[in-house]
Amino acid sequence: GMAWIADFLGHKAVRFARLDPAGTALFGPVDVTEAGGYNSAPDLVWAEGEYGLAWQDRTDDLAEIHFTRLDGEGGPLGPTVRITFADGASETPSLVWAGDRYGVAWVDSRDGNEEIYFTTIAACR
Repeated sequence: GMAWIADFLGHKAVRFARLDPAGTALFGPVDVTEAGGYNSAPDLVWAEGEYGLAWQDRTDDLAEIHFTRLDGEGGPLGPTVRITFADGASETPSLVWAGDRYGVAWVDSRDGNEEIYFTTIAACR
């Protein structure tokens, strides 16, 4: 799979496509987020039958980290979850699959300086 940012006249949406080994799209592209927002820095991981996707959303003028689960065609496997609710910016997520849960790290400036934060997200299967 592959996730990237598509620019719609200054608004940025996260798109997903599943590719074969030659890079040809098998499914997609599918818009994962609304085209009216300002999203960036998507990170996609394969997780034993599904994809996990984290990204930075700056739609409300403050960058926050969001997460969702996708099937092989880019369809949602549950709701989008907002991971951060901080006063400072939360940016550039990095996502991993740990066999039974997702782990996400990001840069956060809630304390006035940039620090690395981390949390886990339970797999809901």
